[in-house]
Amino acid sequence: MKNILKVLGLGLVFLSFHSLANTVDVEIKGKVELEEFECQTPSSPIIKMVCYKAESNYLLVKIKDSWTQYCEVDSATYKSFLASGNMSKFFNEKIKAPFSCYH
Repeated sequence: MKNILKVLGLGLVFLSFHSLANTVDVEIKGKVELEEFECQTPSSPIIKMVCYKAESNYLLVKIKDSWTQYCEVDSATYKSFLASGNMSKFFNEKIKAPFSCYH
């Protein structure tokens, strides 16, 4: 009986985490559903997650604990970003200002 309760408890924790993980709070924009995004978890110490929506050239980047958005990011830039040896440097030089949604 204890084992069944543990399994049920872990299942509820997983379901809660899973549902929370589908929605992120993006700075200025608010809640964004990730269902239509391709998301990657890079091995960068600063950049924790990158999500891209190719149809709209829309990029979300999780830097430490904050999500930010970038607009009109072409797929070649996105792929180069993922493949770069230093994602933080690439982000600062080629994505942050040129693709800001706020200019």
